[in-house]
Amino acid sequence: MICAPATRESYSATAVSCQAGFDGVNRDSFFQRVKNTAMGTIARQEHRLRTGDNIVVRSPVPDDVQALLAHRRELFDEGDFVVTLPEEYDFTDEHELEKIRQATDNPGNVLIVAETAGRIVGMLGVESRARQRLSHRATLYITVSREWRSRGVGTLLFRSAIDWAEAQPTIEQLCLAVFATNVRAIGLYRKFGFLEEGRQPQEVKFGPGQYVDGLLMYRFVKRFTE
Repeated sequence: MICAPATRESYSATAVSCQAGFDGVNRDSFFQRVKNTAMGTIARQEHRLRTGDNIVVRSPVPDDVQALLAHRRELFDEGDFVVTLPEEYDFTDEHELEKIRQATDNPGNVLIVAETAGRIVGMLGVESRARQRLSHRATLYITVSREWRSRGVGTLLFRSAIDWAEAQPTIEQLCLAVFATNVRAIGLYRKFGFLEEGRQPQEVKFGPGQYVDGLLMYRFVKRFTE
């Protein structure tokens, strides 16, 4: 099965997908356990990185709009692993607020940020498919600021996302797309059990004769038994 990105922004500074789950889950008991969970958000978590830096992992709120936009601009300016060009993105408060609303209001979506000293240094989104027969699959994307990579931020975001997906009653599989040249991101995804399911030759064109393949990955987060 091929997991296509939910948006063209899914190729980013650190993008994701996977297959490794748990078997033998009783469907009735599982749904009872998550019945009262607010599925579009996560609980606030405080962590200390091995570098000694404090990181808060949480759901974004409307007051985060400017910090979110600053994080996106930073990644677009870097440009190495981003498909969308700066002029193609709507850098407005209204657009960013709508993204927060869509993640919060849709039980199959979630948006998670990593924050330190009032600055957003990482972001992860999960977007489920709209069609009922595909709604058990969700696309995941992740971004981490350049100077915060390889410091544990991506790991914290991934753990939170997988915990959320395991508790979400309909999502069974996460998918992601990543540049085949993004070795560091691919290593993170494999660390969390994501497997390669396909390759898109010359998926991204940077200029005349300059192409990068896309790598599609996936991971099961649950398997049900009746």
